[in-house]
Amino acid sequence: MKRPLVLLATLSTTVLVSAAALLGWSLRPIEPPENLGAGSEPKTGPAVAQEFADERSVQVRLRVGDAIELTTAATGILTSQECAAGKEVTSGSILATIDYAPVFAIHTQSPLYRDLALGDRGKDVEVLQTELTRIGFAVEATGYFGWDTANALHDMKVAAGGPNEDSSYRLRISEYVWLRQQAVTASRCPAKLGQQISPGTPLATGPGSIQSIAIEPLPTGLAQGDRTLTVLGAEGVVGGDGVSTDPTLLAGVLNAPEAASVISDPASSTLPGRIRLVTPVPAVKVPPAAVFGVSGDRGCIRVGGTTHLVTVIGSSLGNTLVVVDEDVKVETVDLTGTKDASCPASEEDAKK
Repeated sequence: MKRPLVLLATLSTTVLVSAAALLGWSLRPIEPPENLGAGSEPKTGPAVAQEFADERSVQVRLRVGDAIELTTAATGILTSQECAAGKEVTSGSILATIDYAPVFAIHTQSPLYRDLALGDRGKDVEVLQTELTRIGFAVEATGYFGWDTANALHDMKVAAGGPNEDSSYRLRISEYVWLRQQAVTASRCPAKLGQQISPGTPLATGPGSIQSIAIEPLPTGLAQGDRTLTVLGAEGVVGGDGVSTDPTLLAGVLNAPEAASVISDPASSTLPGRIRLVTPVPAVKVPPAAVFGVSGDRGCIRVGGTTHLVTVIGSSLGNTLVVVDEDVKVETVDLTGTKDASCPASEEDAKK
């Protein structure tokens, strides 16, 4: 009976020793294959041509002129007024009544200076016709005051709440207040009900017109070239000093309702805007490692072993944007051999 037990113990010991040996072999360090060496660095990188508009978000400050006074040429007693601080005075509306006769606010490119009736001709007739068309009473801008102009003027007056009478077919200078822009937000209403009104009396005052729009602060590192500035949907050219006096831009911002509060207090308020190059620059997007010898915004890249001077103009998604001095097609750039290569941009800087 003892012999089988001894054999069983011996067999168990042998199995355990074999299992331990197998486990030790499986956990041994694995040597890499002889033909598997360290990975090599890429010698070239991609170069992608793209246009660069150097678009930036900016803040702008409005430079506003003296306050606007809405004056009348009428004489009489102020019998009613529509003026209220913060209320908009729009072209084609009634601003007040003097001796119960309505006084209309009208925006024209240049101020009217005389009474107008059938048969009159002139630039003042033409600007009146242009404005009547803009506010919804269409008439051809011929500079001649015919029945089509008389009817358009009559319709405007009646639509605003004026009387439907023969006098509505002509324009008397005493019933007219000139608006320098399409609408003015009143800041004060100096005339009071019952006040004696004389020619030149202001019925309302509003913020001055926009003289210029300035970018504050002007971003650094801007690419060279003419730029446009867009504010509240209006666009115009902006100078290298960050200031725009473009009439289209100034008029567009002036007539935007969102600008009213800023125009009233230009010293403490700014508006968002965007600037971009008028003509985008043909640039090349390359890996940062491809640019070497950088001095200021100048540096070099190598293409097929040949060094080319570049201007660094920005970055995009981890890449560097450059403009190549020479007219050369760049599809790939060298990523090796740049450490020992010389860059004329660096050498010129060292000579200074």
